[in-house]
Amino acid sequence: MPALDLRVSRRRNALLALLWVALPVAILFLVLNISLKAPWLAVFNGLALLVSLGLLVALRRGAPLHLAAVGFLMVFYLNIAATMARPDIHPGVTSWLPVIPVLAYLLLAVRCAFPLALGAVTVTLMAYFAGSELAPYRWNPLLIVHVVTPMLGVFIVCHFYSRSQHALTITLLERALRDPLTGLWNRAKLEREFDREQRRATRSGRPLSLLLIDLDHFKRINDCFGHAAGDAVLMAFARLLRERTRETDLHCRIGGEEFATLLPDTDVKGAAVIAEHLRQALALEGVIYQGERIHVTLSAGAVELGRDGDTWSALFRTADARLYACKERGRNCVLWEETMATPWPVAS
Repeated sequence: MPALDLRVSRRRNALLALLWVALPVAILFLVLNISLKAPWLAVFNGLALLVSLGLLVALRRGAPLHLAAVGFLMVFYLNIAATMARPDIHPGVTSWLPVIPVLAYLLLAVRCAFPLALGAVTVTLMAYFAGSELAPYRWNPLLIVHVVTPMLGVFIVCHFYSRSQHALTITLLERALRDPLTGLWNRAKLEREFDREQRRATRSGRPLSLLLIDLDHFKRINDCFGHAAGDAVLMAFARLLRERTRETDLHCRIGGEEFATLLPDTDVKGAAVIAEHLRQALALEGVIYQGERIHVTLSAGAVELGRDGDTWSALFRTADARLYACKERGRNCVLWEETMATPWPVAS
């Protein structure tokens, strides 16, 4: 499972656990506040109970995790702030303050957790001082230090720890989706991006094409010049892909000497033109390795979403068939129609 998906799964499990814990806790404080003749606090506890039950049902039906987490946190913070304003009923409520940032960073991404936790801390401290009319001892400077310092300390630790974890997750995810030799993306990244680009193309009505490219007779290069030379050829072609295409195009190494390029806003003929430019450049320039020029050519199959298939597997299968047809017709060519009398251009 990709790192980001795993992190979302952990947040979902954490929220489900908190919701189950919130149910008995809300019932406990509901009973306590009723017995203490604090009906308004009991109303907030009842709201927490109902929201927790509703979110449990909603999550099982596929509700967005982010919205469910924000809803739970808002109700939880509302209960803390309301209780904080009544020190005559719950004098020990300040012990809940460090929990405010912990839950925010546990359930949300850093960019969302920080403003929500900061707002909750601000409102809760305002409730703390508002309740000082009922408990003048709250103005004691030493007590304020003991109340505020742990909460702010936990807030700071949670924020910087979550930021470091986020950066680490992004780094690990990128490493998992990068080909270590060429620096291009791998097949897993290609399939993920295809799903996103497919939805965008469907909404906008713009074309989306895929190129499947194979370096011809690559085994012969390894046998004649060595595997280090083969690696140099792969890296040189990866550089050529980056230099001769747009920044919006996604380049991947599928495996071995096989590459793929996803081309947004490009029809199949446009994709074939790009492949032909790459073919000509590679055949003309070759690859210089240890002062010796290695002659390299490529074959490519081009397909377009909708025209050649509506799914990733269908498009990839068609592109692979066209790539195989290129090899059958002599290699060093580009094919975008199975019915073409000759590949475009004629193989040299």
